[in-house]
Amino acid sequence: MPEHVIVDTGHPNGRRMRDDAGFGDAHSAKNALLIETGQHFSARSRDVALDAACRFLIVTGAVRAEDLESFLTQAKPVRQRVLQVTQPVVAETMEFAFTEDFRGLESIATAGTVIARDGEREIVTPYDNCILIQPSLRHVGPGVTVVRLARVMDV
Repeated sequence: MPEHVIVDTGHPNGRRMRDDAGFGDAHSAKNALLIETGQHFSARSRDVALDAACRFLIVTGAVRAEDLESFLTQAKPVRQRVLQVTQPVVAETMEFAFTEDFRGLESIATAGTVIARDGEREIVTPYDNCILIQPSLRHVGPGVTVVRLARVMDV
């Protein structure tokens, strides 16, 4: 829990809460963690958030596992895959469109595969086995990150 760990340095079109108060400072000892639990309105998101928080408290020794068993929704943690974001793809025009109905975490086998078009510009994968992170046209517009590209890290 979680199955996918995404290592990312942030977004070019705006700071996140985890970037404030020294968390975004490479010289600070502070560290931040963001857990994407799903859609904000989903009851399943609540369950994922509680499961993650409880497992954190158990692993750090703050609370005994038996005291939180009723909040754990997964029988056991899943095998994790760590994904390193290498670059964001930022729309330059309102005509940005993906070539397929990507939902996220797709692995594009071959470098140079066209995954989107932004006006006349083709967006291609920069390397083999490129993973698409959170592709979305929901807020498309010039300067908006529409997908992040990642590779699997060996850990």
